[in-house]
Amino acid sequence: MKKLIAVCGESASGKNALIELLLEKYPETFHRKVSYTTRKPRPGELNGKDYRFVTREEFFDLIMTDQMIEAAEIGGEMYGTCINSLDDNKINVGIFDPQGLEILFNIKDIKLLPFYIDTDERIRVRRLLDREISIDDIYKRLKEDRQLFDGIRNFPHIIILDNNEGDIASNVRIVKTISDEIF
Repeated sequence: MKKLIAVCGESASGKNALIELLLEKYPETFHRKVSYTTRKPRPGELNGKDYRFVTREEFFDLIMTDQMIEAAEIGGEMYGTCINSLDDNKINVGIFDPQGLEILFNIKDIKLLPFYIDTDERIRVRRLLDREISIDDIYKRLKEDRQLFDGIRNFPHIIILDNNEGDIASNVRIVKTISDEIF
């Protein structure tokens, strides 16, 4: 059975920072799951590290050949997880949206530990502005996030991590402690 920590949260909530520090502190325990996507890379993103960037045709070929264990369309782009991106010998960790969580929750060969990073919208807007994202794009992301994450707190067994103070190290300790108990 594959072990999987699913981290979810709105744009700029601290998902990547949490995963980066978790992998830095515990490389022998955790493995980063790299998602596949049809969207274009953002500045600084690397193929194979941040995402595997593929065409829509390639993405749907992965679905049709049963290599994709979960997939969702968000903002007109496809995102998903291939079975070959999970490690049998470590605890896999990756970013998922609520649609992906629902699919993963029903896969018998995966032991799922879901976390939601709760970050105040004002803090997220400041972070997005620091990334020099346009006001129009920020507005679009916030609107999509409100719809996408509506009801996430009701997801079975979800653990809420507060990231309003930006204390990623504390959240990493929480994730490590809980994963030690669960896995």
